[in-house]
Amino acid sequence: MKRLTVHIKQAKKERVELPPVNGGSKPTTKERIFNTISIRNIPNQEGVQKHLNDLRATHKIASWESGKKKGEEMIYISNEK
Repeated sequence: MKRLTVHIKQAKKERVELPPVNGGSKPTTKERIFNTISIRNIPNQEGVQKHLNDLRATHKIASWESGKKKGEEMIYISNEK
């Protein structure tokens, strides 16, 4: 099994409802940026490529701006147990 993690470029802010704090009755909302997408339990490398192509169709993938990986996309593929 594999896990695919991708960093998104120019991620949009989303409003998220949080549970009440300290026993209060009113839930609160916060604006958050979700700039990382992880997909777990991918059976093989072909599945990783399929998910990566789907993500590329709907999002722009961030690239490294400095260092020895400069210009490469921020994509991580790892093995899961």
